[in-house]
Amino acid sequence: ARQDIQPITQTYVAGEIVVQRGAVLTEANIEALRTLELIQPRNPAIDYLSSGALVAVFMVFTGMYFHRRRPYFYNEGRSLVLIAVLFLLFLLMARLLIPYRTLVPYFFPLAGFGMLVSTLFGPGGALILTIGLSVLAGYNLPNSFDLTLYFMFSSLVSILSLGKAQRFGS
Repeated sequence: ARQDIQPITQTYVAGEIVVQRGAVLTEANIEALRTLELIQPRNPAIDYLSSGALVAVFMVFTGMYFHRRRPYFYNEGRSLVLIAVLFLLFLLMARLLIPYRTLVPYFFPLAGFGMLVSTLFGPGGALILTIGLSVLAGYNLPNSFDLTLYFMFSSLVSILSLGKAQRFGS
């Protein structure tokens, strides 16, 4: 009985609509889209490779900056651990709370990281770390370019507006 059934074929003309906007996709629609090469399965290896390359470029850039400038906290282990923990904490919270939300990205206090590091250790390192945090927080999101620019400019303005905040520590 299985061999007696003839396959159902459907042809499409150039410019014809395969699926209407907002329609629920069926198996037949998905098969048609794959056959016409309009959708392709995602390759997670490429996503991991691109994420790793971005992190590697940021690490090299940050390492070169700190090696060249030699801030006073560069040789203090506790200060470096504090900066690393703060950076990872802000990045983790941003990656957990921001994706696929409408208003949350604009209320997320990413500029707080830059202001905190600037108050504790000075504006130089805070500016560089904030640029990297902004890029990593907005990476691979639907509106990543807009969010990255928003995070970057709000953080940079907040760091530069602090002025002589180092007096707080003294």
